[in-house]
Amino acid sequence: KKIYTKHHLFSELTNINLEKGKFHLQGLNYSATPLLLSALFSKKPDYKLIILPSKEEAAYFFNDLTNLLGEEKSLFFPSSYRHSAVDESGRKEDSAGIVLRTEVLSKYTTNEPFILVSHPTALLEKVITKKSLEENTLQISVGEKISIEFIIEVLNTYNFQRIDFVYEPGQFSVRGSIVDIFSYSSDNPYRLDFFGDEVESIRVFDTVTQLSQEKKNVVTIVPNIQNRPDEELRVSIFEYIPQSVQVWCSNLEFVKDKMNDLYKKRAGDDQWKWCSGDETVKLLNNFTFFEFDFKSLFPIDKIFNFQIEKQNDFAKNFDLLSEDIFKHTEQGFQIFILSDNNKQFERLQAIFDAQETSELLQFTPMPISLNKGFIDNDLKICFYTDHEIFQRYKKYKLKTEKQLSSRETLTIKELTDLQPGDYVVHVDHGIGRFGGLQKIEVNGKMQETIRLIYMDNDVLLVSLQSLHKISKFKSKDGAPPKIYKLGSAAWSNLKNRAKSKVKDIA
Repeated sequence: KKIYTKHHLFSELTNINLEKGKFHLQGLNYSATPLLLSALFSKKPDYKLIILPSKEEAAYFFNDLTNLLGEEKSLFFPSSYRHSAVDESGRKEDSAGIVLRTEVLSKYTTNEPFILVSHPTALLEKVITKKSLEENTLQISVGEKISIEFIIEVLNTYNFQRIDFVYEPGQFSVRGSIVDIFSYSSDNPYRLDFFGDEVESIRVFDTVTQLSQEKKNVVTIVPNIQNRPDEELRVSIFEYIPQSVQVWCSNLEFVKDKMNDLYKKRAGDDQWKWCSGDETVKLLNNFTFFEFDFKSLFPIDKIFNFQIEKQNDFAKNFDLLSEDIFKHTEQGFQIFILSDNNKQFERLQAIFDAQETSELLQFTPMPISLNKGFIDNDLKICFYTDHEIFQRYKKYKLKTEKQLSSRETLTIKELTDLQPGDYVVHVDHGIGRFGGLQKIEVNGKMQETIRLIYMDNDVLLVSLQSLHKISKFKSKDGAPPKIYKLGSAAWSNLKNRAKSKVKDIA
């Protein structure tokens, strides 16, 4: 980041007049763009929104920014659907995507600047108005006098589901003086501990381990604002964000055409949910706008020229890499090799040491990962990435996918460990045999359940939401356990005797 503060255009870009000007950053591309943005933000923190032509490009750009600025200062604005928002047959809500969108909208109500990264499919979806968000937000503070009954009443109006243990947004549970709430504006649920009607403590906790991660003084509870049917409560994201936000875009013409195409495919009764490309361009005219890499659709107030080249394709040819480093070093360039794995630096150094001109092959290792290496001819700097040198595929990472995989993997792991006929223990009903999965209809919807078989072939169907109540039976001598009749008092008596023994020992 500090390196780009030395660029001859940096000072002018930092102090640019924010009177809705339109600027073209010609020649700025590859990972030079997020590097420049992170330097500008570090010098002068202000809101920025970055638009990339596709989800993949946006994800890689976001990863670069996150590596440079951290997760608090860079956010991703995804679609709220797992598949195309315009494909009716494949459209399915993505709860993690909804959480991220809600988190972004909530964060704009604070005075903490950040950089937001998005793409056409996500920008196509309109968002709730600020007023409506405020009316559907419950703020709870430590030390506040508020009854559990009141919180339950509010959560019911928000259409939250009350269950035993929360595991996804839109759920809450009450156990004595403890209330767990999974807000749509948070990655993890909150645990509120009450003393009477006073909030004694608030903690963020992990749904898998149930362990606390951090304490909070104030939390905000927000429902699923995507499902609101009110047409008048929907606006473009560019009508929601402050007009002081700087918008940066790569290839606005493509973005506009892509959004128009998606918008036409959604022609129907619910078209008010979507924002066309033409409408988006009109709204963008209200912002200070920077287009990088491609020529802008807007009349340009000023062009900033950058001399950026792509990192050479070395194709694991280390003689070619050595020649390139030697050539650029002779020309006065500084060579940086980027990697988040120290072993890669050791590997490269060993390769260079084996060459006759090893003393001339000097580079500075940088412990950071960026997507696309480049050469900046203005700064006389080469930024080379290890995955491009070694021709390794670099996959982007998004919080949406990480969240979904972590929750789904837990369920799959527990279930795939069980085989039909295996003995299992249900906390409330005792030892039975695993009978596989069975789909049943609940309130008109098909749900997957776990089938447990007890004495006399009694069957208990357990919802996947209660998977935490089941564990595999473990025996010291391998002898088969005794299975009791479902609903009998035998299991309860056995547990009570065990508890009594524990108390005697204590």
